[in-house]
Amino acid sequence: MQQQPYDDDGWPEGGQWPPAAQGLLRRCVTVGGHRMSYVTGGSGPPVVLLHGLGANSFTWRFVLPELARHYTVFAPDMLGCGASDKVGVDYSLEAMAGYVRGFMDAVGLAHAHVIGHSMGGGLALVFAQRHPARVDRLVLASSGGMGRDMHWLLRISTLPGADGIIGALASPRLRITQMSRRMELRRMRRLDQTFDAQTPTMLDRFQSRETRQAFLSMLRGAGGLQGQRISALPLLADLAMPVLLLWGARDATIPVSHGLLAASLIPCAHLEVLPQCYHRPQLEAPQRFNELLLAFLAAPAWPPLAGDPLAAPIFTPAPVHVLPLPIRRRVTPATLRRIAPVALAALSVPTSAALIQRSRRRRRMVAS
Repeated sequence: MQQQPYDDDGWPEGGQWPPAAQGLLRRCVTVGGHRMSYVTGGSGPPVVLLHGLGANSFTWRFVLPELARHYTVFAPDMLGCGASDKVGVDYSLEAMAGYVRGFMDAVGLAHAHVIGHSMGGGLALVFAQRHPARVDRLVLASSGGMGRDMHWLLRISTLPGADGIIGALASPRLRITQMSRRMELRRMRRLDQTFDAQTPTMLDRFQSRETRQAFLSMLRGAGGLQGQRISALPLLADLAMPVLLLWGARDATIPVSHGLLAASLIPCAHLEVLPQCYHRPQLEAPQRFNELLLAFLAAPAWPPLAGDPLAAPIFTPAPVHVLPLPIRRRVTPATLRRIAPVALAALSVPTSAALIQRSRRRRRMVAS
């Protein structure tokens, strides 16, 4: 499979995002003295979409055109991501909630529907808790902030020295990015979904040092070896707005058990589990994702209940029945402390190889 080149913002080189034919525009505002880029379009009630860790507005490429038929969409690249400024600001969820407020002020939104994916879901939760009057309806897709569980690769990436290791892994010379894309291709085939060659992997984005550093700052602000730093579980009972939880049944990054617990705590919540999805339902099952999203935003009554004539028929009637999943061995902090040195030592092999290759090239240049 031929390697797709990407620019420093993580978009296909030579391409245009968003495409002009979709009626979406890229604009910029100033938030906290820094440039924040965003994609907007459509007409109707406003919807703000918050991407996850290491991503940007490109993650909503299948969602924005459909939403824009009925709503005015605003999909920012958070500071440190995409086309927004890569700056050394505070990347904690609390600080980033302030950037979301600043963004909404800058584009003139007093309130909006808010959609968040992964870390963007945790960010949306913090924003909704701090500014409930500014959130009409809330969508949390594979959301962070609902427990301590976090993938072990993300945990060890919070350790010192991760920048150099990730940079070596992302180097095109080592061809690990191509291996990553082949793994993604196999994963999408298992889901019977079409592989989108235009969507960059995390390693594609990490070829830019500024992007890596911003990613690690966000990651360390959200978690560490112990897992996620912030749990919004004690605050969920106070959420008064309608909430839709969307989760992939096969999500190994943030398990669906987080969604089940959240659905039991949020008064006006409904959990919809997508059986053929992992951690990115907006990319892995975009048609179903958009169908659920539009039905929720237009639903006259919430949550949908079995036997309710006003309930949209596309939702699974409560109570939610989740497909049985294989029991995964829990990775405890103690286990991580044991495996972290081994993992970092293993990951250092590509780094050492890259340094050796660089040294040999310099010797050849000097000799010539």
